[in-house]
Amino acid sequence: MVDTLWPHISGTVRRWLFALIDVIGFLFSLLIAVLSMQLAIFIAGTGQISPMLGVPTYIIYVAPIIGFGSLAFIFLLRLFGMCDARRASSKPETGESLL
Repeated sequence: MVDTLWPHISGTVRRWLFALIDVIGFLFSLLIAVLSMQLAIFIAGTGQISPMLGVPTYIIYVAPIIGFGSLAFIFLLRLFGMCDARRASSKPETGESLL
């Protein structure tokens, strides 16, 4: 369905659509990063130690903060046009592969 409609969408509508996607993605990623930080702070307050790893449990909960924070940063970069893979050619040049 997307492949059928995509060629008929004008450049201006595409830019607005991509901007909307980037704003929603940024806000969602930022929300999840903030919620993850609140959870990590709560877990840190309990003083739990992981029995298998022997490290404080909150360290395990830092991974989603880093991941979603990075994702929010990428959405922000794409929104301002600093990092956008959509502008790169999706067709491989002669002798190149997509893998």
